[in-house]
Amino acid sequence: VEDSKSLAFYSTQTRVWELMLGCLTSIIGRDVTFFIRNTETVAIKRVCELFSFIAILLMIVPMFYFNSHISHPGFITLLPVFGTMLALLFTGKTVIIKYFLSIKPVVSIGLLSYSLYMFHQPILSFLYYSHLNEEFNNKFVLSLITITVIFLLSNLSYHYFENPLRR
Repeated sequence: VEDSKSLAFYSTQTRVWELMLGCLTSIIGRDVTFFIRNTETVAIKRVCELFSFIAILLMIVPMFYFNSHISHPGFITLLPVFGTMLALLFTGKTVIIKYFLSIKPVVSIGLLSYSLYMFHQPILSFLYYSHLNEEFNNKFVLSLITITVIFLLSNLSYHYFENPLRR
């Protein structure tokens, strides 16, 4: 059963619908953006604000409810995926969400996101398999050290590997 959970999470066949929704978002995004730009009214701006707020909720709320007992990917996965779609389609014209996403620390985390994604799992696996996490008495301090190391390595990777390759 554990293997099927892993297969369901990592398999392209079970996740292809998310990629397809991303493609659909890209296709309809042009039309939505064109419509919003050409019909700039207070009502349209309020609709964008509402959809952006719903998008953020759909992306954040599941973080507190997803656990090992929830079938993921599954029907519940629609929440963050649909939230991401709404965010991509409607946050361009909003004030509140655009302001939040423009805060320097949030932008910095966004720039480091790929490196954070690449470094977090090997470091967490190292802690798990080396049993260092069991020897550490203060779990809060261990968490802070782990997060600091992940951010440090991600920052180094971003500045000395990712950026030079882009240029």
